[in-house]
Amino acid sequence: MRPNFLRSVSLLLCFLFVTGCSTYRVTVTQGNMVKPDRLAQLEPGMSPAQVEYLLGTPLLRSSIAPERWDYVLKVQRGADVLRERRVTVFFEEGVVSKVEDTNPTGVADADETLESVETAPVSN
Repeated sequence: MRPNFLRSVSLLLCFLFVTGCSTYRVTVTQGNMVKPDRLAQLEPGMSPAQVEYLLGTPLLRSSIAPERWDYVLKVQRGADVLRERRVTVFFEEGVVSKVEDTNPTGVADADETLESVETAPVSN
């Protein structure tokens, strides 16, 4: 009788452990946090050094398209995208020609802080 009881308790503990682990989701932040006040200072005609001083090193700087720098931020919890933003800076003749700021998922404002994203409720 005792071995069956121990087996049952062991199976129950394993079940609780597995189900408990599956509900925990880690918040993962990847990319560049571009602050709105820094982005507002960006102007056509600036040099790459000035852009890097304001926004930091871009996440993507392609050797195939050196005239384009991409600053990408993505915050995910499990499969849920909490925030996604892309700022693309285009250069012509060594100076800024155009800046595109997109928020393709529409999940957050530009001035939202990571603290509020990290405390966002988890959807099931």
